[in-house]
Amino acid sequence: MTFSLAGLTFNHDPASSSVSALNIRLNAIHEVSTPEWLPDRAVQFPAAYSISDTTGARVEVRADLTGDPNARVEMRAIPASPFIPNVLGPTATVRVNFPPNGIRRNVGFPLLGPLFRTAGVGAHDAAWRWQVRAVGPGPWHDFDVSAHRIYVVLREPTLPWTQQPFTRQNTQLPWAEVLEWACRWAALSQSVDRAAAAITFQVFQLGAIGCIAYDCTGGSFTNYAYPEFDCTSFLARLAGGYGRGPRVNCSDCATMVSTFANCVGADLWQSQMFNIVAPFQCNLTRLIGAYFFGAVCGAGLFNYHEVAWEGACSDIEDVYDACLEVIAPPPPLPSLAPFLPADVAFGWAPGCYRDLLVAPASRPLCQAQPQTRQRRMVY
Repeated sequence: MTFSLAGLTFNHDPASSSVSALNIRLNAIHEVSTPEWLPDRAVQFPAAYSISDTTGARVEVRADLTGDPNARVEMRAIPASPFIPNVLGPTATVRVNFPPNGIRRNVGFPLLGPLFRTAGVGAHDAAWRWQVRAVGPGPWHDFDVSAHRIYVVLREPTLPWTQQPFTRQNTQLPWAEVLEWACRWAALSQSVDRAAAAITFQVFQLGAIGCIAYDCTGGSFTNYAYPEFDCTSFLARLAGGYGRGPRVNCSDCATMVSTFANCVGADLWQSQMFNIVAPFQCNLTRLIGAYFFGAVCGAGLFNYHEVAWEGACSDIEDVYDACLEVIAPPPPLPSLAPFLPADVAFGWAPGCYRDLLVAPASRPLCQAQPQTRQRRMVY
């Protein structure tokens, strides 16, 4: 018997993220084509799945097959190695009847117990051995191998990322290049709060490796996120290129965190805090890319500050600030330890984010401004 896998499609139903992979593209310019896997193609395309949407659903992949004319066989795919975890798991055994020309297209193979929920957020390499046997009990024979890059997110990505329309022109479909970083940064996360906090930490750590740093010398201008998010340049920076250079401000950091966190299913905004009267005085902070704690850019003042923010971006919602570390607990209590504010309520009670950031006398001047909340589009 002679059989081969001619193509494998993960995103076979763009209208459903429960039975099919998510709608994604590679980046602002390039699409993900289906079938995602083709034999002898130099570069295969990745696929992404949502935990919340696929849990309890009958997820399928669709295979194009060639075989002996008029053959009636059973086929399946199993993990290529018993020693390497495969987040896709095995497929069900499917009976396949080949026509006289020996070509079958769009044969559905349900996944048997994919490990999406167990694995949590992640970027995974998965390989299958494709097997065939005569109908009925009998030995299985390997006939092909396929290897895949699979991203697992918590739920459908939220704005600026969209699932529709699934067209070449829609550059706001989730980018695989963003998923690659976001899924690795938030690896193993089982909740949106943990994923967002992990991404906040990883963005702040970019300062420690010299990738980006707060722009005190250049006037603290927004470099990557005005008026929209130049995500292409930021990805270039992450990959070791120049991008738009190392200088960032709070708006850049807020946009990086919220955009990457929302790609794995968080629901964050970029939103500001300020007042129309005067700047507010900050406690000692360590700005992204700085070695030591000190006064913000020497003066210790913010005219405004922008962070990734949950919900209505009000006092009671949590913030995620990759722009700076603070010292906890807040003054006037004795300082104990550096603290990166992530998943912390803004200011509804003593000891919240506002108290950690703002000097006691200035706290009335630091006010949430929910009318500024936005989600910058990516390009």
